Amino acid sequence: MDWAAPDTEEDSSLTVHSTTRSTPVDHPPTPGTALWVLAHPRQDSLNGLFFRAGTEALAERRSVSTSDLYAQGFDPLLGEQDLGRSAGRPGNLAQLAGEAYREGRADGAVRAEHE
Repeated sequence: MDWAAPDTEEDSSLTVHSTTRSTPVDHPPTPGTALWVLAHPRQDSLNGLFFRAGTEALAERRSVSTSDLYAQGFDPLLGEQDLGRSAGRPGNLAQLAGEAYREGRADGAVRAEHE
């Protein structure tokens, strides 16, 4: 599914917003924007090159936000710190994580990414 907005005259003035935190992604996409998530420990790697070239190219037509998971110390393992008391409960993990977030039981790093 392509969520990119149609090209317009306004697109050429958009810039890259590079931060270690991005805007929340728990909402429908905003036309004319892109989020590039980097998950590699070395900035000088091929992934780093793709990241720099890709965000630069996207910024010619879109507003680009970035999220560097290694800079954030992101832990990819889903566990008790993410689900709280729901960790052992059967069910859809996305729904359980959403419950934990809404109830304030999500890890601080998860909450910070959504702020």
